[in-house]
Amino acid sequence: MQKTSKKTAKKIIALIACMLILPIVLTGCMPYEELKSESIVEGMGIDYGDNGYNITFQIYNPKSGGGGGGGDNGKNSTSSTVTILQCSGASLFDAVRNATLQNGRKLYFSNTRAYVVGEEVCKENFNKVLDFMERNQQIRPSDHIYIAKGKAADVMLYQKDGEIVPAVNLQLMSENNVQTSKVEEVQLFDIFKNTATGCTDSTISAIAIKEENNGEKTLEMDGSAVLHNNHFAGYLDDKETRGCLWIKSKAQGGVLILNLPEGGTASMEIIKSSSKVSFSGDEKTPAVTVDISFHTNLVELQSQENYTIDGSFLSNLKKIQEDTVKAEAQAAIDKALKDYDSDVFGFGVKIFQNRPDIWHKIGSEWNQNAKNTKVEIKVDSIISHIGLTNQTA
Repeated sequence: MQKTSKKTAKKIIALIACMLILPIVLTGCMPYEELKSESIVEGMGIDYGDNGYNITFQIYNPKSGGGGGGGDNGKNSTSSTVTILQCSGASLFDAVRNATLQNGRKLYFSNTRAYVVGEEVCKENFNKVLDFMERNQQIRPSDHIYIAKGKAADVMLYQKDGEIVPAVNLQLMSENNVQTSKVEEVQLFDIFKNTATGCTDSTISAIAIKEENNGEKTLEMDGSAVLHNNHFAGYLDDKETRGCLWIKSKAQGGVLILNLPEGGTASMEIIKSSSKVSFSGDEKTPAVTVDISFHTNLVELQSQENYTIDGSFLSNLKKIQEDTVKAEAQAAIDKALKDYDSDVFGFGVKIFQNRPDIWHKIGSEWNQNAKNTKVEIKVDSIISHIGLTNQTA
């Protein structure tokens, strides 16, 4: 009897478990059914129009079998994975709803790979773009955002070899180009976080369509757009962007091209870097010290001179690369902090963390006075490897 009771109890437990699991399994199938009546947005380009906003959507085409689902198919997307939908509206949300009039379906944003804001919109009403994105429950903080040097529609409609380049390629471009330390991968969360601090500004990767000498046009990452109080302030070029990344401990790859004193160049691969910002002033003359340290490998040496890579040569090379990095960091400070009044480096946060008593006195006017901060840059480096030869070719 006891064995029979145990068997019965096990059957009851198994039945209860099935009853609990079954609704979960069935619920997991429901979104697919719901998505049949919705259009999955892969990319969204935001420009101005005659009566408000002109929006260009890349819509995932489920018949292609790639794109919006992610994974390997998403990475290998071609133009067949997207269709183009353009609409306008008095506000961004009005434009989104007006898209339904053309498409017959509501737009679904939870799989969007890239938001591209046109330069004109960024200059005048970037705050309104952020407001729309913060309030939309489908838009994820981890989504990527870019600024177009020109119109966002041109980026969404850009074709290579006769095919539209899908938004997932923009995401891959920014993720992979981080290894050059000339592009900063920026997500919406980064901007939301900086806005919440009330004292840190943001940089956003810029995208440009450039015409080559042969007349062909290429789409590429092109430095950074600098915001001040969530308004467009100006651009940083590639080296100034990397200078910003040195200060923010985000320069984790790429190549330094060093000019050698006797002629020729040395190519140094950036292995890793870190920085430390410390406050060293008072409320009248706020000052910070930035200590940058990094490791490199000597990967190429081109010169007509017959250099011997000995201790003296490496010592000189070390100084040259440290001077180069210091110059890049200083150029970023001169442009962003001094010219644009923009604290994209988080100096205000460091002052608040280290000296809240001083921040209490200067914090309320930081947006106006950040440019008066004195910045001292100190650089130290290590050349980790020189390769298998100590001579020039």
